Amino acid sequence: MKKRLFLALGIGLLANVLAAQDYKDSKRAWADGPLKMDEFMGRKSRKDTMAMHLEWYIINEPRTKRIRNVKYSSIGSSLYFDKTQSWVDSIYSGDNALNFCQICFDRLEVYRRLAINELATNPEADYPSVMRFYHNQFDDFYDELADSTRNGLDDITLALYSFETAQLLATTTEVSPEKIPLRRYYGNLWTSFGANLHRSNSDDYDTRPWGIRMCIGVDVLRHLFLMDVATNFRGRCKRDIGPLYADEQADFTTFCLTYGYLVKPEARFPFYPTFSIGGASLSANEKDEDNKIRENNGFIASVGCLCEIPFYQHVYLNGTSGIAATMITTHSIALKPSIGLMKLHHTSGWTPTFSLGIAYRWGFKVYEPH
Repeated sequence: MKKRLFLALGIGLLANVLAAQDYKDSKRAWADGPLKMDEFMGRKSRKDTMAMHLEWYIINEPRTKRIRNVKYSSIGSSLYFDKTQSWVDSIYSGDNALNFCQICFDRLEVYRRLAINELATNPEADYPSVMRFYHNQFDDFYDELADSTRNGLDDITLALYSFETAQLLATTTEVSPEKIPLRRYYGNLWTSFGANLHRSNSDDYDTRPWGIRMCIGVDVLRHLFLMDVATNFRGRCKRDIGPLYADEQADFTTFCLTYGYLVKPEARFPFYPTFSIGGASLSANEKDEDNKIRENNGFIASVGCLCEIPFYQHVYLNGTSGIAATMITTHSIALKPSIGLMKLHHTSGWTPTFSLGIAYRWGFKVYEPH
């Protein structure tokens, strides 16, 4: 039977901050610094066997960070040393034994980082398979270390392994969730509600310069398709316009279909040049003798842009790994200035228009790491 060495280690995914308290007395994190001999508090179970005990805590830990105004959450992992299950045989209780344990502890941290990095950058990675692979890698390393150093008795070989492990620790860094590149942009659902500023220089009617704006749409592979309605622009006819009379109160409404193209998916403030086409309508407040709405319809076309100003985003990490960012919900302010031309029936020519939409927007975006 191969000898296993007096060490208990754990790789943990902890449920939450409170769950971590359960480990406070018996387990200490790798980040707490080098191991100390008085932390080996366990009892030897068999006199003729030295044992190395590995513990894996595969429990989700939602870990949240706020970077600027963007909130990231991820599954975190931590490496723990189990003090109550670890012991050092009296014949090995010296610096060599402690160095041997520290090399194992540090190498496990290297494998933990490699595993998390693989999961973070590959949304198709299977969590148990990846962790099992690096677990086996560590088992192979342990056997090699024990054989090469004669269970830690060879000072020179032990020092070489210690140097090699220190180099690996220095060069193997864990990818932070906010640094995972998000380049492939797949989709976004738009819903917004807000105000619309509108100005038309017309000799035929006056309208109140603000109204209500409602919008719904989707963009797929950076192509934006919106349907928005701006209404409640109360106004007054300066003269008879078809079925509408001079000095009569009327409501002005526009209905547009908009196409836009997302210039930079990874930009802090997404920007879409847009082109809109649709209809416009002046409708009287009073119905006619047949109880029908008296209205004068027309055509409107405009060009402009849409700028999204996110004030809160939450990244949901999906996929079998639980790490890859695949969906982001967004709360933002959307600004949509545009200029165009409008033509109503029974009016004198084309009317220049300016519009500024200001809306609260909720939506979700779908990404895949590049």
